[in-house]
Amino acid sequence: MLQLLSASLAETMTSIIDDGCFPRVAPDLIPPQMILIHILQRDVISNHLLNVEPDWPWAKQPTRP
Repeated sequence: MLQLLSASLAETMTSIIDDGCFPRVAPDLIPPQMILIHILQRDVISNHLLNVEPDWPWAKQPTRP
């Protein structure tokens, strides 16, 4: 799903730049781009770093005294 979303966003950006309306619609494209970046970061952390780097601080769950 993320690949489809990324490809769609890239195709949209290319067509907007080619049409010359990028300055008008650029502010509306910032939130979807930030959401995509946030989702990808969460995916990398949860599916890769926690499995590959178990000794790193984010892999340890906080303990309560």
